[in-house]
Amino acid sequence: MRFLTAILSGLLLFMTAALSLAEASSTDKNSETLADFFDEEIKGSLQKYNTLGLAVTVVDKDSVLFSKGYGLHDNARRRAIDPDMSLFRVASVSKLFTWTAIMQLVEKGKLSLEDDVNLHLNNFSIPNTFDRPVTIFNLLTHTAGFEDHWMGLMFLSDPKKVKPLEEVLAEYIPRRIWPAGHYSAYSNYGTSLAGLIVQNISGMPFQEYVTKYIFSPLKMANSSFREPIPLNLKGYPPIAYKQVNGVFEEGYFEFNSNIGPAGSLTSSAADMARFMMANLNGACLDGRCLMKEATLNLMHSRSFAHHPSLNGWTLGFMEKKVGEHRMIYHDGDSNFFHTMLSLDKTDGTGLFLAVNTDEGGELIEDLTNAYYKRFVPVVPPHAKKQRNPDVEFANYEGTFRVNRLSQTNFEKLLGLIFELSVSYVGNNKLEISSLGSRYTVTPKMGDYFSNEDDSRRIAFSRQKGKRVDTLFLNDDPSIAFFRIPWYESRVVHLAIWFITIAVAAGTLLRFLYHNFNFPRRSSRESVYLKSNTLISALQLTFFGALLYTIVVESNRLFNGPTLLLQLASTAILISVPLLAWAGWLAVRERSLYSGLRNSVRSALLILQVLFISSLHYWKLLGYQS
Repeated sequence: MRFLTAILSGLLLFMTAALSLAEASSTDKNSETLADFFDEEIKGSLQKYNTLGLAVTVVDKDSVLFSKGYGLHDNARRRAIDPDMSLFRVASVSKLFTWTAIMQLVEKGKLSLEDDVNLHLNNFSIPNTFDRPVTIFNLLTHTAGFEDHWMGLMFLSDPKKVKPLEEVLAEYIPRRIWPAGHYSAYSNYGTSLAGLIVQNISGMPFQEYVTKYIFSPLKMANSSFREPIPLNLKGYPPIAYKQVNGVFEEGYFEFNSNIGPAGSLTSSAADMARFMMANLNGACLDGRCLMKEATLNLMHSRSFAHHPSLNGWTLGFMEKKVGEHRMIYHDGDSNFFHTMLSLDKTDGTGLFLAVNTDEGGELIEDLTNAYYKRFVPVVPPHAKKQRNPDVEFANYEGTFRVNRLSQTNFEKLLGLIFELSVSYVGNNKLEISSLGSRYTVTPKMGDYFSNEDDSRRIAFSRQKGKRVDTLFLNDDPSIAFFRIPWYESRVVHLAIWFITIAVAAGTLLRFLYHNFNFPRRSSRESVYLKSNTLISALQLTFFGALLYTIVVESNRLFNGPTLLLQLASTAILISVPLLAWAGWLAVRERSLYSGLRNSVRSALLILQVLFISSLHYWKLLGYQS
C-alpha cells in the first residue's frame, strides 16, 4: 500500500511539474514561439481588416526577440514592409519622447514636476481660471482640465496651415473646464505645451533637442519629429493608404507640426525596438543612458488614477493589468497610421505594432489582445465569496458624456457619439450601454463595479453630495464621463433635429405643391407662411451641408472649418430673426384663427425655439471658433 501510495504521489508530482512546464512553455517568448504566433495570427488578417502593411517587433532588455514585416509598404512598387527600413507615422506614441525629454530636464534640476507651467512660458500664459495652477505633473498625467481641440491643429493636408509651435499654442489656448488634478482628459495641447517648455528651457527647437538627447544616444537613425520627412533618414518614406472599393489608394501626408511634440514623430519598428529596450534596461542601451534608473522608475510608476481599482497613468504611459502582469503602454492613431507600444514590466519585454492603412486600428487592437492572451499566463479566478452590498441602484442610473470635448466650438458635436447610458436591469446588475456596446456589471465595493470575469471594470464618484456624478472606465484611464441632465442627452437633441427636418421638408413640399403661391390668404398670413418656407429651406440647407461635411469632407475639417460649413452655419443664423418675425406674426393673429390652428402654430414655434437652442448648445449657431 505504501509503495502504491508512493508511486501515485510521484506520478502526481510529475504531472503537476509537466503541467507547470507546459504552461511556462506556452507563454515563453522566444523567436520560434513569437514567429509561430504572429505568422498564424496575421494569416488572412490583413485582408480581413482591409490593411496593406504591418510591422511587428518584440524585445527584451538585451535583444530583439522577433521582428518582421507583413504585407506591403509601397503598393505601386510592390515593396514589402521591412521593420528596419519601413517608416511609419507613429502618431501619439510620439508623446513618450516628449515625456522622456521632460523627465531628463527634471533630473537635471531645470524644472520640477510641481512647477506652474507659466513659469516656463515666455510669450503667453495659461489662464488662472481656478486657484490651483496647471503644473508639469498635470501635463504628464493629462489632468490639466483643458477642453479638447483638434480642428486646425493636427492631421493637416495643407502645409500652409503649419505655424511655429509657440504661435499655434498661443492662438489655441483651451478653456480650463475644471480644476487641475481632478480628472484625466487626454490632451494633445497639454503634450505640445510640454514640448514648448522643453524648447524654452533647452534653448533649442524641440525637434533638435529630441534628436540630440534621445535619438542620437539610442542610435535611432531613422527617427525624426520634422515635417516633411528629412532627406537624411535612410528608411523608406512613409506612405499612407486607405481602401476604396476594394482598392488601396494613397492617402495624403498628414502634417502634425502644429502639435508636433504630441504626434509628428516618424520612425521605424527597428528604432522603436531600441527605445523599448532602453526603457526595459534602466534607460540605458549600449552604454549610453537617457537618464538615471531612479528617474526612469519614477516615470514608470503609477502617478494618477480615477479610482484605486482601475488602471491609471504613469508619468506619460497608461497602465493595463493583464493577468498578474503590469503593462505600461501608449497607442497612436492618425487618419491612416495606427501604432501600439506596450512594455510588460513583469517579464521585461516590449511589443511594438504599426500599420499604414486607415482601417488598421482594429487590427492593432485585436492583435495586441491576442498577444496578451497567448503570452501572459492565465490567472484562474479566485474562489472567494463576493459580498452582496446594499446598493441604491437609482443613484447610478442616468446618461454620462465623455469629458474630452470642446466646449467652445462645434467640435463639441463629438459628444453625440461618446455617451454612456447606465440603467438598473434587475438581479443586482447595472447595464452600461453605448453605440455598439452593451454589458452588465455588479457592485463589488463602494462605487466600484465589475462583470463576472472582471474583464469590465467601472467606478463612480460623488463630487456633489450623495448623488453619483462621474463614471470611470478601466479600459481607458485617459477620460472620464460626466453625468448630464436628460434634456442634454443625445436622444433628446436628435429627436428635436429629426422632427425639425420632417416639418421643414413638409413645409417646403407644401409650398412647392401650391406652385409657389398659397391659396387665398391674408397678406399677413402669406408673409407668415413664406417666412416659414424660407426658414425651412435654410434649415434643410444647413442639415444637408452638415451631413455632406461629416460624410464626405470630414478629413478636410482637420485644416479648419470648410467654407461650406461656415456658410451653412451663417445661413442658419440668418433664420433666427426670420423665426422671431414669424413668431411675432403668429402671436399677433391668434384671435383670427381656430384653437386647433393656433395650437399647431404654437407647437411649431416651440419646436423652432428648441431647435435653435439645440444648435446653440452644440455650438452650431453660426460658426463659433
